Amino acid sequence: MNITAHRVTKVGPVGERDLKRDFPANFTYIAIPVAGIPTAVRWSFLLFVCTLPFDAIELPGMTESVAKLSGLLFFAFYFIYYGPLSTKRSFPWPSRAMWWFLGYIVVAVLNGLFLDEKFMGDFLTHCFQLVQLAVLFWIASDLLRDEKMARDVLLAYSITSGLVAVGNILRVPGFYEMSEGRELSPVTVNMGFAALITIGLCLYTSYKHFLSKIVLVACAFLMLVVMVGTGTRSLVLGFMIGSSAYLFPYWQSKRTWIAIISVILSVVVVLYMIAGNPEVSERWLKTYYEGDTSGRDEVYAITGDMILEKPVLGWSVSGNYELGRREGGRFFSIARDAHNTFLALLLEVGLVGATPFCVGLCLCGRSAWKARLGNLGLLPLALFFGVMAGAMTGNLVGQKVLWLFLALTLAAVPIKPRKLGKQFPALLRIKLGSDRKAASR
Repeated sequence: MNITAHRVTKVGPVGERDLKRDFPANFTYIAIPVAGIPTAVRWSFLLFVCTLPFDAIELPGMTESVAKLSGLLFFAFYFIYYGPLSTKRSFPWPSRAMWWFLGYIVVAVLNGLFLDEKFMGDFLTHCFQLVQLAVLFWIASDLLRDEKMARDVLLAYSITSGLVAVGNILRVPGFYEMSEGRELSPVTVNMGFAALITIGLCLYTSYKHFLSKIVLVACAFLMLVVMVGTGTRSLVLGFMIGSSAYLFPYWQSKRTWIAIISVILSVVVVLYMIAGNPEVSERWLKTYYEGDTSGRDEVYAITGDMILEKPVLGWSVSGNYELGRREGGRFFSIARDAHNTFLALLLEVGLVGATPFCVGLCLCGRSAWKARLGNLGLLPLALFFGVMAGAMTGNLVGQKVLWLFLALTLAAVPIKPRKLGKQFPALLRIKLGSDRKAASR
């Protein structure tokens, strides 16, 4: 049974006189949408998502990134329409994963009590960023419950990523330079995630015109070209791991075979492009025969020693500077990233802070597994696999896309009928027959 749920706060009485003649004779739940997502909130959210692929690109004449400015606009509209002054809507109740992530943030904030004053500037900036990301996760996990909103967000992210890929291939200033580096950057990470999303949209979305899917396939191909061209081995592995989720058995056998063929073709295309690029293939050969990791093995070893020195509460933001000092070279006087999300968490907040974050992450993974039975199919699970793979070689905690995709895993879970009454106060259970008269009073 397909049920559309709407979270509302004010509902009028419903009785027999309100039922139309052509209303279905047999039903269990009725969802009454009093107020949907406001237009300003919807479009500001889509604008924010469209700017995420451009977050790492420095635009002339702007001191702040366009993603940050559009994010502030989105937050402003959301708090206007869902804040205390609104009579039709209210803030959503935080999910269990949200409470665990807040536990990590609390530990990170309390670590500032033991921090040297010279690091206070970086500490305050980091705390403010974490609060913003937590609010994004909280809000997005509620808005993305609307299936149309979720599909629009994914499509917007895919199309804008395709535009970034086109700019990279054409070597447009500001686009091409961002993908030449060998380290993970927001632009290069975006290509892998966007390709996973585009494949999922082709598999689990029905479009009126077949040309729409052709455009999505073309965008996915361009994203793969850019992804391979960066030479980032971890990004390619992350895409392969994420796309493997589409191979899981799905309730529709036809889609399962289409998914298998799509994933195999994608992997073959990636391997062919790697083999045809001498510089990229040389990096892979060095990794296989010489164990070359671009210095990450040394960083991991130093990070592990630092974690053992302060395993309980970590080093806070000073840990990155200490890591750079111990590694030496060009990183001696600057902050050095641990290039691993979990090592970075242990380095920053120790076991006390990393534990609640990992618990929240596990809850999101559980939701991604349950979401495979929803209308988005295996797309949330593929994104979660891709996020986990990316977390092994990069610190994604400060990336907006991480929190957006985790919010999608929570929002995409299909709601069982017996849980509707608990989660949505506007869902009224009406018994037919003798109980109709009682329900109308």
